[in-house]
Amino acid sequence: MKDKSIFELIAEYSAGTISSADAELLRERLESDAEAMRLFREIRETEKILKSVQAQEKLMEDVMETGVV
Repeated sequence: MKDKSIFELIAEYSAGTISSADAELLRERLESDAEAMRLFREIRETEKILKSVQAQEKLMEDVMETGVV
């Protein structure tokens, strides 16, 4: 079985589907690889921004449907 890429591990972590063994592997990689840590932080920050934009879009849709601000 091949090791999962850092991208696969981060995706599973973000989705909440990472196994305990893979979570440990991710932690080890993040501690030992500065580039992996940079990538992890960048992806997590991008996810936060995306969620914020989606929430704002939903709010605007609700306002347009109801006319209530």
